[in-house]
Amino acid sequence: MFTFIMISDDDLTADIECSFRQIGEIEYNTEGFMVTHLNDETNGWIGYLSSLDIIDDYDSNEMAQLKKLIPSPKFFLIEGSDRRVKFSDLFLMNFHSSSLVLIDNDHGIITGIEWYKHRALAKKNWLYTGNVNHPVIQIHAYHGLHH
Repeated sequence: MFTFIMISDDDLTADIECSFRQIGEIEYNTEGFMVTHLNDETNGWIGYLSSLDIIDDYDSNEMAQLKKLIPSPKFFLIEGSDRRVKFSDLFLMNFHSSSLVLIDNDHGIITGIEWYKHRALAKKNWLYTGNVNHPVIQIHAYHGLHH
């Protein structure tokens, strides 16, 4: 199972939904959870949950650093299971937005989506890269702030 958080100053729900549609049919439940998978869940799945509680996962130092890049951050929780299909990479490569988007991989790296896309294209692990004890918030040189 994997979890990561997308952070932006804009509402990314429509962009997330568009990426999900590129993968498969979307199912919605009453708690605001949307999920997609191919054929059945034995291949894996990926889901999105809108939750205002995510902000509580960040300490004051992390929030101060985030707000330097995104003054009014909004948080989008993505979780899933990579089994036969690597849904994390599929989602990432199908995700497009005109907004600045950071990803917190929950392993100490919070950086621009392009850095993660670069790692996914190179077949490098991006979900579990980082240092949990010392979170790093950064925009790598090849991340374009304007798409």
